[in-house]
Amino acid sequence: MVHISHTLEDIVLTRRIPAMIFTGFQESSHWRQETQRYRALARVAQQVCIFAAKPLPHDSTVDALQVALSGDDPLRQEWFVVIVSTTFSVVLCGQDRLEASTSEATRQFDTFWTFEPQIVAHVLDLLEIVIDHYRPDRLGQFQAARQNYPPHPPDAEIVTAFTTELIRFEERLNQELLRAEAQARAGAERFRQVVQSINDHIYVYAFLADGSPQQIYVSPNWISLTGYPLEKATVDWDFWPSLIVPEDR
Repeated sequence: MVHISHTLEDIVLTRRIPAMIFTGFQESSHWRQETQRYRALARVAQQVCIFAAKPLPHDSTVDALQVALSGDDPLRQEWFVVIVSTTFSVVLCGQDRLEASTSEATRQFDTFWTFEPQIVAHVLDLLEIVIDHYRPDRLGQFQAARQNYPPHPPDAEIVTAFTTELIRFEERLNQELLRAEAQARAGAERFRQVVQSINDHIYVYAFLADGSPQQIYVSPNWISLTGYPLEKATVDWDFWPSLIVPEDR
C-alpha cells in the first residue's frame, strides 16, 4: 500500500495539481515517518488533512489539519488516502486484518482503490462526519474547500500513468522474487555439497517453550553412520542417545 499511496501523491507533487488530500494512519508514529512528504504536499494542495492516533503535532499551517482519533475509533483499523483535484479523484483504503505479523512490512490489509466519483463523494461525506466530531472548529473550512473540488471522472492520462507505474512496480517485485529464489536455491545447493563432503552427522534441534525438542534438520549421513533408517532419528527423540556407549554418555 505504501507504494500505491506514494504513486497517487506523487501525481499531485510532480504535476503540482491543486487538490484536497486526506490520509489516515493507524498510529501517529506512521504519520511522523511521512511528515516531510506531507509538508511538501501541503505546499501544493489546498487542503491536507491527517487522521491518526494521538498524539499529533499542532496544525503547522491553516491548510494542514490533523485529526487525533480516539483509541476505539474504527478508523484506527484503516489506512487510507483520498485525493480530490481538478483532474482526478481517488480513494485508496486498506483495512487491517489484525493478524499476527513479525514486522510492519508483513502486515496484511484488505485493500481497494477506485476513481469512481460517487464512491469518492460518499467517502468525503463520512470524513466530514469525523471532522465534525473531532474538529468542529475546522468543519467550515473543510466544507468550503470541498465546494471547489467536486469529484469527477479522472483524466485518462492520469489513470494511464498510475496503472503503468503499478505494472512496473509489479515487474520489479517479480524480478526481486526471482533473484531471491535463485539465491535460496544456490544456498541450499552449497549446503547440500558441504553435508555430502563430510563424514560427520549433522543435526539441528530447537527446544520449545515447554521444553520439548523440535527437529529442524537431520543430515542423510545418519544412515551410513548408524545403519538405521532416518525415521529413527526423526520420530524417536530417545533413540539416538541410546546408540552412545555408556562410558561416553
